[in-house]
Amino acid sequence: MKMKNRIIGVIGTLIALTALIGVNTFAHPCRAKMAMACNYSTKGAVLVLILITAAALSKVFITDEKTSSVTDIITAVGAVELLFTKSIGSCKMDTMSCNTKTFPTLTVAALLLILLTLISFLLRIISLRRRKNADRE
Repeated sequence: MKMKNRIIGVIGTLIALTALIGVNTFAHPCRAKMAMACNYSTKGAVLVLILITAAALSKVFITDEKTSSVTDIITAVGAVELLFTKSIGSCKMDTMSCNTKTFPTLTVAALLLILLTLISFLLRIISLRRRKNADRE
């Protein structure tokens, strides 16, 4: 299970870093002189992505089961927060950069992170059941 945790941690780190770099480079919101609501949403998403990246990296280096569970919970909660960053504020026009690039990038990253967390939880449940069955025999 330790190797699986590390692999899941590496994948989570790559997803979070890709979204973090993307939101700051090719999928950035409009850079107007006046700060718009989507800029505040993006700043909130960047903070959440940094937290998710730190949690995923700790999963790579720390192999304790309890720590792995905590990092999965942090990743899941952070990913759900990423889904709702648009509620902080976005532009009214559908053709703006935040609506065509930034928020879709965050949504895809959040869904991938949620899927990865679910896989991690399922693997942990399967591992615990195997241990219980082995102890009974």
